[in-house]
Amino acid sequence: MLSQRQFDILKYIHRYSAENGFAPGIREISLTTAITSTSVVNYNL
Repeated sequence: MLSQRQFDILKYIHRYSAENGFAPGIREISLTTAITSTSVVNYNL
């Protein structure tokens, strides 16, 4: 089961990949999902 944060990250990656043809970087994910730490993004991936 995914947490809400993990689900939000997954939705963003899916949308970004569909629009750009490649996955976003960890910093891009952190800026868009309002997670201040890239290590928290990495943990949730």
